[in-house]
Order: sequence, then structure tokens, then C-alpha cells
Amino acid sequence: LTPLSTIYGLFGATTSRTYAVCETSGAPTTAHNGGVTITTGLNCLPANAVIDAVGYRVTTALSGNAISSFTIGDGTIATRFCGTQSTLTLNATGICFAQTDQTSTSGPKQVSAAAVVVTEDQIATAGAIRLIVFYHTWVAPTS
Repeated sequence: LTPLSTIYGLFGATTSRTYAVCETSGAPTTAHNGGVTITTGLNCLPANAVIDAVGYRVTTALSGNAISSFTIGDGTIATRFCGTQSTLTLNATGICFAQTDQTSTSGPKQVSAAAVVVTEDQIATAGAIRLIVFYHTWVAPTS
């Protein structure tokens, strides 16, 4: 993945900001897998990074079984990035950054690579969400 921007420091140290898509070939995450928890196909939360935000777009409306909302988190905290999101219609979007308020989440620090997890209040029978993670990384001095 090519960084959106890289700042080169002294002695080979760098900082980069970039993004990662959460499914292979940029496909949206299917929101109807038979359960209320949907885990992305890729570990788009990179190790040793600070997560700035998670953006989403509903690419196929979420529907069925009285589903009315979802949250976006990780394997530990269902609302790490987004609390309850109740707009399930086609092209609904959101920018999630609840992790920056460390009073209720594990914060923006990502120690090990992990997937993003979407948790629905009911099992959807249709729907898809595209997820993009925006983050920062660093490289220690090389000399």
C-alpha cells in the first residue's frame, strides 16, 4: 500500500498516513452471513499503527429480520469506532472515530493486526458495507 503522504526525518526515520480497504479487491463486506457479527475478510487494522478513523458506505441496503442498526468495532469492543448507526439505506455513509475518546474504548493504538467487526442488532438477510481504515505508522531511524 502506498502511503498518502510520508514525512522523512533525520537518520531515515519516517511517518506515514495512509488507508486500508477491509476486503480483497476493494469489495464491500457482506452484511448477511447468518449471524449478527460480521468480520472483515482482511486484517485492515494494521499492527503498530494509530487508527485515525474508519469510514463506511452502505453499498446494498441492510434489511430483513427487523434489523435497525449496527456498530463498528474490533474483536474485543463492538463500538470501538462507531456507536449505533441507524441509517441502513443504500449509499448511507459515516466516519467513525469513537476510539479517539479513550474513556469508553481501547483508544486509537493498534498493537497487532486485526479485522474490523460490524455488529448488527438483528441478523440481516441482505446488505453490504464498504469499510476503509485511515491510519498513521512510523519507521524508527535507520542510522
